[in-house]
Amino acid sequence: MAEVPAGNQILVRLDLDLSGILKVTATERATGLAKHVVIDNAMERFRQRQRTDAVDRLGAVFATAEDFCHEEEAFSSEGGTSSPALDERDLERPESDLPLPLREVIDTAESLLEKANRILPTANAEDTDELKSLTAELETAVQKRDTDAIRFISRELEDLVFYLQDA
Repeated sequence: MAEVPAGNQILVRLDLDLSGILKVTATERATGLAKHVVIDNAMERFRQRQRTDAVDRLGAVFATAEDFCHEEEAFSSEGGTSSPALDERDLERPESDLPLPLREVIDTAESLLEKANRILPTANAEDTDELKSLTAELETAVQKRDTDAIRFISRELEDLVFYLQDA
């Protein structure tokens, strides 16, 4: 290392970006010699990874929702409706004889009801009341073969079941 005369000025530049990375540059004015140090905030990297994962999960949810909407549009354009009209005989028919879209909605609802009933013993009192109420409403909608009601109640019950599974 070379001797440097006293009074040699050193310029220090600090750059802090929004992600928490601090870049420090020290430059010796007389010789132009520069040294760089980057201080990376490890917590910020962790937060960024969490943010990226969350964005990926949201993208997957929206992609699934878009697929569902496209399937509904395709069904409607093929002459069906989002909630096919039922006649009185549909209420008495076994599920295996129902139109395919209605059978699929009912199968999904019954699967959700099974999940809800498995979670019921572990839920707190407030959640238990809501869970029982939604399962009763969904069972009634299934018995009435009301596609729109089944879908609506299923969404609410699915949110509650998801919340309780993670709790």
